[in-house]
Amino acid sequence: MPERLAGLRAAAASGAAPRLAGELRALFERIAERPDKVQWVQRALAADLPGEPDAALARACAAVAAAIDAEPATFDRLGYHNRQHFCEVALTAHGLCLLNRLGTVATQLVHLAALVHDVVHEGIPQPAFAQERASVEHVRPLLRAAGVSNAQVERLMALVLATAPGPGTAFMAAACDAHVGPVKGLPAGTSAGGP
Repeated sequence: MPERLAGLRAAAASGAAPRLAGELRALFERIAERPDKVQWVQRALAADLPGEPDAALARACAAVAAAIDAEPATFDRLGYHNRQHFCEVALTAHGLCLLNRLGTVATQLVHLAALVHDVVHEGIPQPAFAQERASVEHVRPLLRAAGVSNAQVERLMALVLATAPGPGTAFMAAACDAHVGPVKGLPAGTSAGGP
């Protein structure tokens, strides 16, 4: 299974963004027609982890992927927020984890956030963070059954909240400021990507 993402890993190691984008696009096309696409991507990501995985996070990722694939009528009802979207977000997030050389557990949390971030999505704008919070709450029984710790669920919630359009960027900037201080040269409450 690791060979599935060998091109993505090599592109990330080279640091060449166009090459990484090309590898991602090829993967997106490869999974488009798979009936088990979310589980296929989850297994490929798990096999490509750089070290010893956290067993509870591994079980949670597998359970969430299986739950999404088990309900294609639910998760493919929207033109954009569908199972292909979950896969594309997870693969892109993995590419970013590789580029930034994140550790195994941090990468697993990012994978889980990518899978969870739109589990509850109505296809229309909702109040800030409503769908993101609902998504984490929806999978909370799976997380508990997998043995994910409360601290990891809190980290997951923060990552999923950061995916909210608009307020997610400000939320992450404030969280970063609170934990590590403002980025040198940028005003407090901003990130390198904007306010």
